[in-house]
Amino acid sequence: MVSYFPFIPIFMLKLSRHLCVASILFSSLISHAIAQAIETQAMTDVKKLASVEMAGRAIDTPGSQLARDYIVGRLQGLGINGRDSLKRTP
Repeated sequence: MVSYFPFIPIFMLKLSRHLCVASILFSSLISHAIAQAIETQAMTDVKKLASVEMAGRAIDTPGSQLARDYIVGRLQGLGINGRDSLKRTP
């Protein structure tokens, strides 16, 4: 192997190549794990909001209040507080 950078030893070029490949593989694994976690949480949220417990979506029903509280709680758990938009309004 001919080094295009004569001041850098060949073993360092090989090492940097291996580190680059390893970092790409690691980042793709992390991305996949994050995507799976988001998908799992989204399904959990959908199942909760579609549950019998949340029955009724008409305005001012117990089910709509429970659904609103659940959504506000999830958003606040993610650090999304907003101004007055997350306060309870009918």
